[in-house]
Amino acid sequence: LKSLDISNFDISKVTSLDWMFDNSYNLVTIYVNDKWSTAKVTSSDKMFNNCTSLVGGAGTTFNSAYADKTYARVDGGPNSETPGYLTLKSSN
Repeated sequence: LKSLDISNFDISKVTSLDWMFDNSYNLVTIYVNDKWSTAKVTSSDKMFNNCTSLVGGAGTTFNSAYADKTYARVDGGPNSETPGYLTLKSSN
């Protein structure tokens, strides 16, 4: 699996994302919609553990120091204030 489209997921009430993408070594792209928010998430241990091929939509690459929800957002770019591992899915 190289890409995953979870743009239809509603996680507005989700509190745990522990191990969600764990060991998805080949996963490069995760597509989400503009409503994606981890605001209610209180536990995200190893959410992106070993996702070594993951690249956000603006070029942010996987960093093992951020395997929790810290980068579980649409990528603003590796040098921005909002780097992330997720890619916004176009509504076209």
